[in-house]
Amino acid sequence: MTRSVLSILALLVFLVAGCDSNDDDPSDAERFVGTWTSTGISDSNGDQSAELVALVNSLTAVFQAGDEDPAFLITVDYKDDSGREDLMLPGTYEVDDGPRTLTLTIPTGASLPFTYAFQSDIQVNLSSSAAFINPIFNPSTPYEGRATITVQKQS
Repeated sequence: MTRSVLSILALLVFLVAGCDSNDDDPSDAERFVGTWTSTGISDSNGDQSAELVALVNSLTAVFQAGDEDPAFLITVDYKDDSGREDLMLPGTYEVDDGPRTLTLTIPTGASLPFTYAFQSDIQVNLSSSAAFINPIFNPSTPYEGRATITVQKQS
């Protein structure tokens, strides 16, 4: 009888351990792969999304997987009356899911550091110092403090 109970307990432990594995969950780097579109932006003064909507038709980022150098392309389609030329910013990126950092490196070698927080599988907040964001997006009124861009996955 003791042998049967031990056998059943050993089988249950094996089944529970096998079912508890999270090996199938994608890494944060895998979650970033795809096309993302901005849905809002805020800074230390609050929601700045209205200005973004007034300035751009769209702001998208495409992240492609890669073993050595995963690539990204940020595209800012400014409105015709904004007086700005559209922006296409390519580069490579690195995701560190320990401290939850996303580092974009552009061809000049400059790095743009972001912290990130997934709100869902299709929405993530990217935060960085406004000092990094302002030169790239060239807002009418510069962002202050930390700027947080909310993006939604399209594919």
